[in-house]
Amino acid sequence: METRFLRIRKITSYTFLSIALFFSSCKKDNEEPVIQIQPLTEHEAIGVYVLNEGVYSSEIGASESSITFYSIKDNLTEQDYYKKVNGQSLGVNANYLKSYGSKLYCVVTGTEGDQNSYVDVMDLNTGKSIKRIVFYVASSSKMPRYITFDKGKAYVSAYDGSVSKIDTSSLNIEASVQLSKGLEQLVIAKNKLYVANSKHPFYEGKANVVSVVDLNTFTKVRDIEVDTNPTGLTLSSTGDLFVSSQGTYSDTWEFQNNASVTRIDVNTDTKKDIYKYNSGKQAVSLTSHNGLTYAYGEGVLKVFSVFDGSLGVDFVKDNTSIGYTNELTIEALSNNVYISDSGDFSAGKVICFEKNGKKKFDFIAQAFPKSVAFKYLYK
Repeated sequence: METRFLRIRKITSYTFLSIALFFSSCKKDNEEPVIQIQPLTEHEAIGVYVLNEGVYSSEIGASESSITFYSIKDNLTEQDYYKKVNGQSLGVNANYLKSYGSKLYCVVTGTEGDQNSYVDVMDLNTGKSIKRIVFYVASSSKMPRYITFDKGKAYVSAYDGSVSKIDTSSLNIEASVQLSKGLEQLVIAKNKLYVANSKHPFYEGKANVVSVVDLNTFTKVRDIEVDTNPTGLTLSSTGDLFVSSQGTYSDTWEFQNNASVTRIDVNTDTKKDIYKYNSGKQAVSLTSHNGLTYAYGEGVLKVFSVFDGSLGVDFVKDNTSIGYTNELTIEALSNNVYISDSGDFSAGKVICFEKNGKKKFDFIAQAFPKSVAFKYLYK
């Protein structure tokens, strides 16, 4: 009996095992395949956000800023777009607009001694404000100026000499490093943050250096001396950092004809060349992307050579009239060039050119249009 029972139990076990394997095999054959979700990528720019600095008002002691939205697909422009979407004004003295991931970041400098300095974070698709990250403590304003991004972090320079690190998921400030007052533009290369220390009449700092911050420790490792009043930084196709120095002005704000660009090797953080531009025009600002570099400013809009620092041919090839180029932005997918033209300073416009210098379209913005960011169609 015991032997027979064990034999039956053994046979039964094999039977159950076979049935289990059969159904398991059927399940594997019939189950739906696991779909790997791929992240969406930008297909084409379908809209343009424009930050307008606004006209200075003596009543409020600042410039009321705004955002214009232009639909490329529909050829429609909406002025005061931020206010329409959010039911409140953007703020005063806004300085920079840039997108990262699914969000749009606007740096609102505000005014000294007021609680109106912040970074307004918006949904890139709708323009709806998600959070205002404050840059003031009591009556002490940091006066933020520019923003850049790297590996899920945002870095914001400020006139008070600080650079703040923001987590782009939580939108909280994680750390801060103190440099010299009057900070302007900043870029990232070789896991280092480069920050321009400008010559500002109200925020007196070193005024002639680019500070280098190690992103691993978030501490300053050195200052690189450049010509007076550096404000703009751009990385070129050669891998070098180019620093635009505005030079000096007289007491009546007349340009002293001493603009320059310094070329820095980011591997060694040493100066390689300094290019002088004594053209009688306001200092040259530079923008680079995908091997293209352009120089612009008052009366200047030219192709810039990253090899010898020369100002080459005029960029515009079809006689399109441009007043004052307040800023130049290159759209990453098409390499189209967007010129923010201040015009007569009461109302401006944005002109889109193909990379060959021929105009594609333009649209009216508000006073002193500056940086632009793009809304994309994804695939």
